[in-house]
Amino acid sequence: MSDFKYLFSPLKIGSMEIPNRIMMSPHGVTGLKPGSDEQLAYFEARAKGGAGFIGIAGCAVHEMKVYQGLFMTSRDPANIPKIKRIVDVIHKYGAKAFIHGPWMNGAPDMPQTSKVIPSTIWGDNQSREMSIDEIKQLIIDHAISAANMREAGADGMEFPIGGGAGLQYFVSPLYNKRTDEYGGSLDNRIRIILEIAAEIKKVAGRDFNIGFKINPDESLLGGPGLETGIEICRKLAASGNIDWLRIAARGQKPQMTHFHYPPSYMPQGINNYASSAVREAVDNIPIITGGRMTTAEFMEQSIAEGQCDAVFSARAFIVDPEWPNKAKRGETEEIRHCIGDVEGCFLRSCFGMPVGCTYNVDIGHEGKTLAPAEKKKKVAIIGGGPAGLQAALTAAKRGHDVILVEKEDHLGGHVWLEGQLPGLTDRQALPTWYEHQLRKLPNVDIRMETEADANYVLSLGADAVIIATGAEFSPTGISYMQMNAVEGWDTEGYVYTPEDVILKGAELGDRVLIFDGIGYVTGPGVAEMLADQGKEVVYVNVDPMIGRSVQLLGQHQVMALRLKDKVEFIPNNAPLAVKDHTVTLKNILTYEITEIEDIDSVVMVASRPSRDELYHALVGKIDELHIIADAADSHWNSFGTDDATKAGHKVALAL
Repeated sequence: MSDFKYLFSPLKIGSMEIPNRIMMSPHGVTGLKPGSDEQLAYFEARAKGGAGFIGIAGCAVHEMKVYQGLFMTSRDPANIPKIKRIVDVIHKYGAKAFIHGPWMNGAPDMPQTSKVIPSTIWGDNQSREMSIDEIKQLIIDHAISAANMREAGADGMEFPIGGGAGLQYFVSPLYNKRTDEYGGSLDNRIRIILEIAAEIKKVAGRDFNIGFKINPDESLLGGPGLETGIEICRKLAASGNIDWLRIAARGQKPQMTHFHYPPSYMPQGINNYASSAVREAVDNIPIITGGRMTTAEFMEQSIAEGQCDAVFSARAFIVDPEWPNKAKRGETEEIRHCIGDVEGCFLRSCFGMPVGCTYNVDIGHEGKTLAPAEKKKKVAIIGGGPAGLQAALTAAKRGHDVILVEKEDHLGGHVWLEGQLPGLTDRQALPTWYEHQLRKLPNVDIRMETEADANYVLSLGADAVIIATGAEFSPTGISYMQMNAVEGWDTEGYVYTPEDVILKGAELGDRVLIFDGIGYVTGPGVAEMLADQGKEVVYVNVDPMIGRSVQLLGQHQVMALRLKDKVEFIPNNAPLAVKDHTVTLKNILTYEITEIEDIDSVVMVASRPSRDELYHALVGKIDELHIIADAADSHWNSFGTDDATKAGHKVALAL
């Protein structure tokens, strides 16, 4: 499919005509100062790249504490000039702009949110139920915000009724326990939504467009299912004051983050089942959906099959601002696809880091051009993992002659390794894209299946050498809770690493014990892969949960669900010894000793020492020698790829 007949057809939404069916959904751009040139450039790149309908996130309609990056309230007229700058640059490229106007962000028990909520409910931070006067004021606040945003030139506003945002706590009976006209029956619970929409049309004008993002299926949380959600959507659409509905079913923070920010474990189009049902019931306004839509082909299919009228995505635009234009030109092989690790984007924001992407190193620098090298150099890069790949690409684009040396028959390093595991195959998009870009460049020489020792590197006659040889799992079993090597770790033909299993095709016995000492995706992935091969798997984790380092993403829940019927799970334990087909474990909390018998093979997913021998062999022999990423400072779990690509880019900028 290359013509994308539906994806690039115009769409009428309220008073707007959108040039295509592609919405860049609102997302926090943490680290980009509100109103700054950097923030403006971020939006300009996506508008120029072909988005038809662009959301500007986090312009709250009511004063509240917000995350860094959920940047300025639409209620405050002082922010109109800042928002107008963004709206104007979006309009410059023919796209339409809407403002995302949350009220309460996230769950009501989170400390950053309002302490006045629709209904007094559970929580570590108990909140007070709103009075009727406060509800009326909230409605007015929405209308004033809309009037402000109209003055800023925006084409409309969208308000969330899902994902843990404030208005959901009126609509959902899970949270709304009121006994007045704003609680109880479905009509009462959606009353505030209809009143907000009517007031906005009255104050901002009938041609100011209004949308709502809604979660129509709360069944997994114990709330109403899709049938009730469809009825809500039908009533909202029938009001005549709402111009679009955006469907994001089941996504709920913090309980179901893996639906809100679906990782690669989740299927494509996780919300399509709900949008299809809503669209069948609602035919008078456009229905927009998204969620794990990673290719233009799948988006086209979703529209063509009538599952929605348009699609939304955030991460597709984070990773590649130009993907719509590339798809429209038929250059789909040029698109940098999201790999679904959710680390470079959302996980970074959880730790207060600037918005980013695992392999789009230009975020936050969209307004800048890559400076050509002051002096052309011959650059040798040893290692074709993510750090080496990005270093090669940046160096070559700056005009250097690059030799990229890789000992395996494939590129990608640890990302390639992870990409062989169940639920992680999307990670293969990273080395695939880099290789495609590098092979187009005449000043890049890729040498595969080449073992580089010091003599080989010196023979290249390079002006600069970058060691990006990465790290490799150790069979010793050392982890952050197990400081000594496991007794018997060096038993030949018994103890293996993920590289042995995935890369070298080690033949394991029927009953396999896997020790996970890093809390990332590799251990669960190897466990699931072996279980799928028919092995009896005992999965031992040093942590109380699976995937500790990606817990904030909800991926620990997904991995646990995938493994629960496939493996025997033993948490809070680390191996002390492996001997005579018996593994001795020690509980790290109670210090209890347990022996697991009849183990045919052991796989250690623990420490990853750097491969730095080549660097040390070259010190003093090359004038410009660099060591980067895992080769310099090994990552055991999350952010490894994100840091690697940034390290590769940084070192290449310094050449």
